[in-house]
Amino acid sequence: MKPNIDVFLIVDHSSSTQGIIDNINSAISNMVGRLRTSPYLSGVNVYLTFIQFNHRYEILTECELIDDVDISRLALTSSGATDPGPAILRAIEIGSRRYAAWREEGEESFHPLYYYFTDGYPDAGKGATQEEIDAVNAAYAAACNSVRDLELNHKALFVAAGFQSERAMANRERLNQLTIHPDRIVSISGNNVGMLEKFFSELIPRTVTGTITRTQAQIDGAFNIFNQ
Repeated sequence: MKPNIDVFLIVDHSSSTQGIIDNINSAISNMVGRLRTSPYLSGVNVYLTFIQFNHRYEILTECELIDDVDISRLALTSSGATDPGPAILRAIEIGSRRYAAWREEGEESFHPLYYYFTDGYPDAGKGATQEEIDAVNAAYAAACNSVRDLELNHKALFVAAGFQSERAMANRERLNQLTIHPDRIVSISGNNVGMLEKFFSELIPRTVTGTITRTQAQIDGAFNIFNQ
């Protein structure tokens, strides 16, 4: 029986992504293709959960084997504000529950992998009430606590990427709050959409492979593509 691994993509599609949404969609398609064809992953059941978020979240594909994923369902359009907390918390809930179930059933499995992308920061949007602003910030704080708890207990790999352009700018300080591993935060700046595509189509498959082979050097080395 093949071992199992859950891969979660939590992707911002708020209105500020309008200038890069085509690049995001292309990169996601390439990423899925690489996961499907990687010889290192042929002996593993790779399950993909894709969650898009703006001022609310939507699960586009949940725990589907990578070969069964309909890529056309993952095409994003830009709209809305930026409320990532509930999406991150939902991903963690699904991943933790499935990992625990596999372990209880005696199935070999790897800790879930979470990849988060945004070009902004938690924001309730223009005209939001103080209550709405507080709710967005509280959900993000809860997400940060959950991610850091998983990392402290070595129960997950969490990677965050922020894209900075003239139109929008991911807040590095807010990204830092999400993880105890600042080296796993990728900053993509200067309208470098080529680097954005590397995050999805190169770094994600490389870190999945590193997790499967239990080689920390491969995981660490995957980030070198952003330092070239």
